[in-house]
Amino acid sequence: MPQSVPNQQSAVGQGLALGLLADGVEAVTSDKESIELAFGAAWREWRYTDEFPNVRASPGRSDLYRILQQSAGRRGIVVAAWNCRQWLTPYRLMEDLSTHEAAGALEHLCKVPWYAWQFLARGFVDNLRDDQVRRSQ
Repeated sequence: MPQSVPNQQSAVGQGLALGLLADGVEAVTSDKESIELAFGAAWREWRYTDEFPNVRASPGRSDLYRILQQSAGRRGIVVAAWNCRQWLTPYRLMEDLSTHEAAGALEHLCKVPWYAWQFLARGFVDNLRDDQVRRSQ
């Protein structure tokens, strides 16, 4: 069953947030060009892009920054979002769920396995400079 554009974008924002949290990433740079280039590179390597045909990730036409900015206001079942200030900070909305439990809920909603979100998140971070990523101590 095809998902709506907002649901596709919400799933990508949530999956990226949970993948980063699972890898100990607390925040990433808020530099729009840097995150869009890093995400575009990771997106091209991700095998689940066909599940999200309404998410653009090409240079000059990326939805990522808007997806992250709008994540906190999403409706429906939302397990993770982004605080978009000086740094882009992923967080879980359901504090009583672990990151892995929240990922299970997201997997159930969009049918993309948890390991795939982790792969996307790692690819994203791998395309950022070290000074553009804040990790847990």
